[in-house]
Amino acid sequence: MIFIKHPSEILDYDVDMSKWFTPLETDYIESVSISTKALRGDSNISLGSTNNIPFILLGDIPVSFKIWITGGIHGMDYQVSCHVITKEGRHKEIEFRIRVRE
Repeated sequence: MIFIKHPSEILDYDVDMSKWFTPLETDYIESVSISTKALRGDSNISLGSTNNIPFILLGDIPVSFKIWITGGIHGMDYQVSCHVITKEGRHKEIEFRIRVRE
């Protein structure tokens, strides 16, 4: 999946894993680690909202989360990688791209 954002925007992106969790009735997200990288060059975007919160788990029994992204350089593409660990020890990688355009 590819999203487009302006360099000055601070945007949130929801990662909904509810379909993946459907057969796993007793499992849910316990932790998330997020990394970003430029697909060329060494410029990067930043994680975090104006409150420096990089992500939040959503719901009482979390099967989705919200990521906050800021910055980036016009014309650059970035990859966001999310490593999810569940209460029952499952590990899941989710990736998406962000294109920064003015």
